[in-house]
Amino acid sequence: MALNRTMRSRPIAPRAGRIAIVRMAIVTGVAALAIVSGPSGTANYAAADDAAVFAATQPRPIDFALKDLGGRVTKLSDLRGHPVIVDFWATWCGPCRKQIPELKAIYKHYQSRGLIVIGVACDTVMGDGVGAVGPFVREMKIPYPILLADEAVVDHLDLQYIPITLFVGADGRVLSRVQGAGHRGELTESAKALIGD
Repeated sequence: MALNRTMRSRPIAPRAGRIAIVRMAIVTGVAALAIVSGPSGTANYAAADDAAVFAATQPRPIDFALKDLGGRVTKLSDLRGHPVIVDFWATWCGPCRKQIPELKAIYKHYQSRGLIVIGVACDTVMGDGVGAVGPFVREMKIPYPILLADEAVVDHLDLQYIPITLFVGADGRVLSRVQGAGHRGELTESAKALIGD
C-alpha cells in the first residue's frame, strides 16, 4: 500500500476504489432511507442523523498501536474513557497542513475537558520517512502527540485518503470522520459534537 503523493486528498489504497464505490452506495442508500423515513414522514437532515448512520456502520471499537517520535508505543484502547481525535496526515500534503492550525485550536480549547488529539504522520508509509516528521512538527508547533503510521494500521483501518480525521468516542467507536480538507470549521463542529458541547 502506498500513499499517492501526486493527488490532493486521493486514495491511499489502489485496491480500495471499487470497495469505496460500493461503500458510498450503501451509505448513501442508508442515509437516503433515514432521511425519507424521518419522524412522521418528514425529511430529517440533522447532522446527528448523519453521525448515527456512520456510527451504525462502526459496531466495534477500533484499536491500533503505533510508535511516537521517541519510539514509545501508544495504544488507542489505552485512551478509552476519553474522546479522541485521530488525524492522519503527511508533511507533503497541502490540505493536511491547512487543517493543523484548527486542530491545535481544538486541542487547546478542549484539552481541559479530557479531549485527546493524536496526529498520525503517514510519511512513514509514503514520503520522506520519519526524518521529515520531527522538523515539520517543530515548524508547525504541534502541541499534541504525533505517532508514526505503518502500513498494517493503514490497511486495517482501510484508510483511503489523507487527510482523514477520526472522531472516536470514549467507548472507542468512531462516531464521525472528516475526509479530505473539509469545509472551514468542519473539524471544530465535529469536535463540539464529540465533546457534547
